[in-house]
Amino acid sequence: MWHMDRAKYIGYVDDVEILFWARLARKLVRAVVRLGGEGRLAAVEAKETGALPAGSQRGLYAIVFQPILMYIDKPVAMLEEVAGLECVEEVYGVFEGDVFKVRVVDFGLGFCEVCRRGRPMLKALPQGTVLRLKSTCRDVAAIGILSEIGFGSLYKV
Repeated sequence: MWHMDRAKYIGYVDDVEILFWARLARKLVRAVVRLGGEGRLAAVEAKETGALPAGSQRGLYAIVFQPILMYIDKPVAMLEEVAGLECVEEVYGVFEGDVFKVRVVDFGLGFCEVCRRGRPMLKALPQGTVLRLKSTCRDVAAIGILSEIGFGSLYKV
């Protein structure tokens, strides 16, 4: 007999405001909407504003939603030499407490049942990493190795 257990964790954060520019398909004044996966909800309030200021840096900064997979065959390298980070100008890192810390994690691509062996382990910038993108890459939605299948998706700020 199999038993399935389920746990639900809820964390409430008060007094957090995030300002972003959006084009809404319908009028939204104040509502609770589904934001992200796993049943997450957010209270959203929309306000009409004017156009973006001239010289805006919108789209140059991004927060990582999915790990950015990268490959380098040497222990130390410049940012331009890392495969998968061609569009990144600067890595600020994950905000912890009151400082940014650059983290690189090992990311496994799973196990191949047919071959009966593990798929490769790659280095990755974890979720929550803040990046500055090159001005030529303002319109990218994802970066890094395997970005075409969903890895390395970004939230532009």
